[in-house]
Amino acid sequence: MNNGTFHLFTELPPEIRASIWRHAVEPRIVPITCWSGEQRAEVTTMSEAREDDLAEGCRRARTDPTAKTELPLELYAKAPLRPPVLDVCREVLQLGLYEQMILTPGSSTSYAWVNYEMDIIYLEDEEEPYSLYRNCGSLVRRLRIRADPSNEYWFYNQSATLKSTFNQLQECFVVMGDEARIWDWRSYDYRKWFSCPPDKIHLIDEENDEQMTHEELLQMSNEAVNKWSMSSNRFGSSASADDENS
Repeated sequence: MNNGTFHLFTELPPEIRASIWRHAVEPRIVPITCWSGEQRAEVTTMSEAREDDLAEGCRRARTDPTAKTELPLELYAKAPLRPPVLDVCREVLQLGLYEQMILTPGSSTSYAWVNYEMDIIYLEDEEEPYSLYRNCGSLVRRLRIRADPSNEYWFYNQSATLKSTFNQLQECFVVMGDEARIWDWRSYDYRKWFSCPPDKIHLIDEENDEQMTHEELLQMSNEAVNKWSMSSNRFGSSASADDENS
């Protein structure tokens, strides 16, 4: 066979075609939001969703007692459309590269197309109860959340259900809240909150574009933690004590 000749794709061996299709799949961040069907219909359609509208609707539902709806809250993927690779041919569908993750049972629109081994499910609102994900939480392998242990609501409510809901995590990316302090993150035993090991818990400081694992944070010296706290404007109790003693 002439190595310089390209044969028809369909004539390649099945295992080579499958390998090519798998290489066509890229990791994605899949944002999920809590929404009611009625509120959602007020501002958007599936193809015209705007993040500002979705966020405002969620805030209104939580803070305005008059903003009641007849429909229950449901979970929605902000980009629920099928990944383009699934529309190429029947063979791709048979490979099972993506699955339809049902977010809220009984809803025809509450789902997301997910590759569990590659995609990261992103819960953007730290105040949305994790219990809403009890139907699908055990399927999630990679999770991204916004959290702050110094926030009483998150500490006493959210943290209690995080591990039991997402009990099969391989990796978790934690976007630190705006008021979160480094020493708060270092003080708690994350094994009771997360189902993945410490070296797979990534703490993310979006404002300063910095990231480290929880294990790395535990291994840092107090001096290094204080230095990072000061550089990122995330002062903790230890840093404050040092300032008072100086």
